[in-house]
Amino acid sequence: MKTCYTVACLLSLAFSGVIHAQNRLPIGIMDLEAGVGLDQSQVNGLSDMLTPALQNTGFFRIIERKQVNQIIREQGFQNSNLSSAQMKRIGGILGVEALLIGKVNFQVRDRNRFGEYNVDIRLVSVKNGEVLSAAGNKHGGKCRNTGQRLNTSRELMECVARDLAQNSPPAQQARAKRAEQAEAERVRQTQSEAEVQRPYVEKPVYDFGKVGMLDGSVSMSFTVQNPTKEAITITEVKPNGGNLQLDWPREPIPPQGAGQIKVKLLTNRLHGEVTRDIIARLSTGNRLTMQIKAIIE
Repeated sequence: MKTCYTVACLLSLAFSGVIHAQNRLPIGIMDLEAGVGLDQSQVNGLSDMLTPALQNTGFFRIIERKQVNQIIREQGFQNSNLSSAQMKRIGGILGVEALLIGKVNFQVRDRNRFGEYNVDIRLVSVKNGEVLSAAGNKHGGKCRNTGQRLNTSRELMECVARDLAQNSPPAQQARAKRAEQAEAERVRQTQSEAEVQRPYVEKPVYDFGKVGMLDGSVSMSFTVQNPTKEAITITEVKPNGGNLQLDWPREPIPPQGAGQIKVKLLTNRLHGEVTRDIIARLSTGNRLTMQIKAIIE
């Protein structure tokens, strides 16, 4: 069986829809709010497209708008500007952990009033009002996950649903589980590499834990061991994402020696769960994979 090491591969597995029903996040769908240039009937059509798109991600157990609206009416609440206490009350009645809220605006592009929808949605915890996930896009934009050009309303809502799902707690839990499995596999790989006398990273996964955004940066170092009988050189080190500064020795690592790959994670523009893979290429043709993780608050 082919082993999965890369972040792209892990995300593919985590997003494959293999989520047990009991692990799906129970959410209530509220009417999207009609913003600039739209009336509510137009926006309701987009809401109708969003619900099955969310269902198809496999990450949510959905209470539909009709049921949510009924509870709101029965409780005498207003559909917009719900207070934290009201959201908690609705969540308790419906048995959901979050409510989906959002807004749609219409931006006119020319004098014939051709334009584009701009959609922004959020999953808000009914327990404490925390935003659990957020997503947004517009007609003509590109879907972050697929790179697809969004030419229709249905494509737009399907893309927003996928983005929302990827950032949701079930997806984060799935990625964490896959990362744990990958870490265990990397440890076994490291041990195997040491046994056959190949360069390896001593501890290829590092978790900074919780880090303050205002800290500016956090740093650590990976140790590259060279148990071979020949000197090796680290020729290139690349991350799979931004907000990283990397430094490594340009001089050869002697036989039975070690070198340090220094990593600085810049935190001032990040928030939430952050994972970065780092690939080091060696003069021997080998590649070494490392990973850092952090929760930015």
